[in-house]
Amino acid sequence: MKNTLLLVLAPVFGVLAYTPFIQAEPEAPAAGNVAEAAALNPAKILADMERVADWQLAQPRTVKNKDTGKNEKSDYGKSPVIDWIGGAYYAGHMALTDISPEQRFADHAISVGEKFDWKMQLRGNNKYHADDYTIGQFYAELAQRFHNPKYLAGTKTQIDRVLSTNPPENADNFNYRAKDGQKNWSWCDALFMAPTVYARLTRATGDMRYTDAMSTHWWKTSDYLYDKEAHLYTRDHKYLDAKEKNGEKVFWGRGNGWVMGGLARVLQYMPADYPDRAKFETQFKEMAAKLISLQDKNGAWHTSLLDPESYPDPEMSSTGFIAYGLAWGINTGLLDPAEYRPAVLKAWNEINRHVYPDGRVGSIQPVGEAPLRIRPKQTERYGTGAYLLFASEMYKAAILAGEKHGTVSVKNPSAEYRPWQTVEIPADKLKTLAGTENPDEVLVFDALSPRLVQTQNFEGKLLFQTPLVGKDTCRFIIVKKPAGLKTPAPLPFTHARFVPERMDDFAWENDRIAHRMYGPTLITKDHTNNSGVDVWVKSTPALIVDKWYKKGYNYHKDNGEGVDCYDVGTSLGCGGMVIFADGKWHQLGNFTSQKVLASGPIRSVFELHYAPQKIGGREISEVKKFTVEAGSDFTKVESTVTAAGDAPVKIGIGAVQADWKGRKTHKA
Repeated sequence: MKNTLLLVLAPVFGVLAYTPFIQAEPEAPAAGNVAEAAALNPAKILADMERVADWQLAQPRTVKNKDTGKNEKSDYGKSPVIDWIGGAYYAGHMALTDISPEQRFADHAISVGEKFDWKMQLRGNNKYHADDYTIGQFYAELAQRFHNPKYLAGTKTQIDRVLSTNPPENADNFNYRAKDGQKNWSWCDALFMAPTVYARLTRATGDMRYTDAMSTHWWKTSDYLYDKEAHLYTRDHKYLDAKEKNGEKVFWGRGNGWVMGGLARVLQYMPADYPDRAKFETQFKEMAAKLISLQDKNGAWHTSLLDPESYPDPEMSSTGFIAYGLAWGINTGLLDPAEYRPAVLKAWNEINRHVYPDGRVGSIQPVGEAPLRIRPKQTERYGTGAYLLFASEMYKAAILAGEKHGTVSVKNPSAEYRPWQTVEIPADKLKTLAGTENPDEVLVFDALSPRLVQTQNFEGKLLFQTPLVGKDTCRFIIVKKPAGLKTPAPLPFTHARFVPERMDDFAWENDRIAHRMYGPTLITKDHTNNSGVDVWVKSTPALIVDKWYKKGYNYHKDNGEGVDCYDVGTSLGCGGMVIFADGKWHQLGNFTSQKVLASGPIRSVFELHYAPQKIGGREISEVKKFTVEAGSDFTKVESTVTAAGDAPVKIGIGAVQADWKGRKTHKA
């Protein structure tokens, strides 16, 4: 006779995750392509992005030596800044990091956050200036990529402070011309800098307060600076009545590029059914239609949108940001490719004419707030960031244009925020979507960004994960991977292995928690014979099991990553099982064999086998199957007990609650 029992192991108890509703669409809409298959090569685009980023990170900047007090030259990569200029660059750098197989870009990204302790650099006593928040986009995307809330903690603390001291309802009484005009978003550049951070905070936390506040302030700024006839933004109040030499209003090229980039990056993370989403999409389409009418014959935009004759030089930061927004709109289906694709392809050809062989992006207007004349070799980091953002959309477009693909919608039917929900697609659905049944032959894109989503081939099924705001629906594109294309190496967030070097332990972990159970050698060595489950608490999402097991590493002391402070002893630990017979509880003891079925990066699965024992006059054995997924506090355990005869087997589950010093305080 067999009895199967489902257990859940966790340091705390709660409700099991549900499976969200998943809907597959066999073919992506035709609007999902910017480029024709033969027009662009994704590998070439990626190589160009890497060349541009490498050039930017190698550029010298003057840094004062703290020891000597003298100014010295240092590579930007070694001495980054996280003001609005650096923040705009790192928006593009992150777009590259999400698709490049080169580890140096991710390593640099982490080094920047560590250098600044994951905090913003706020200017003086002005804690509200939107420019200072720009780097928060970068921190938020790193936090999502590496499952590390620490990276976003400083940004969240600052935005929470703003919401408490300058709540959205105050916007009704705000004077955009007043001395404190920078307290809110009184200049159009701000719409790239701050709203994008607020939108990412909602995705990272599930808290809609951030998106609500963002929307309120966006539309106050729009009411003030957006010309509803021209469908363009004035830079700030100083230019509301200003005129160009030809008598037209002053609409700054890069300023409107900032807004187009901001609209795209807000809509990437705004819930699909958010009440104001339609307003954002309408403004995006209005501006897109106006801007392609202002593109010059070569594909560029100028520092003055309505008086290019006075500013005849093509300008690449405005071109990069505007074309990024247009390419994003086509890739997401918001813009008609027949109308907009030619403009985007012209812009792509033109911006690459201004990329020098060494990777410098030229023809970029210096820091300013209004149209200026420029020189071909002028460059600036925000222009490099704009290039990388634009290129990332072209990379995605090139892949989608050349390979079979389809979309998958993942819906959260609950109001509860799901920080890391696993999505599973069987082989037959993959065949329909991407023309292959092999999960190793597909890529998964976030449908609203060029971000490649990490996947796992699990028993022939495709796994990936996504955060889900309550009641939200997210879409993903499943596409056949181009032959030979290199993509980022997987980031392991789960791990399971047999540990023979430590007396046959079996250990497993994810980015939240770690566990182990005891194997046969421990019985011989120190007479420990029990099926209790140990707990290793962690303060890092990094995998620590292998490191802690290294010879000489004392994991009973917290070395900054967590500690083994849970006293299992002869107990059942945090979820062991016993058999009740003859009026007694009987443990099946240590496992006698094991089998790893999968070890990350998203899901790890293994079995522990317990040899038959004579209990209550009959032989009883057990097989435990463990499943742990990234982002979960829980391990699922399916326990199959086999016993001779037909009589039912009485099973008990026990857990020991312990304080932080590992002293047992309760036995269940």
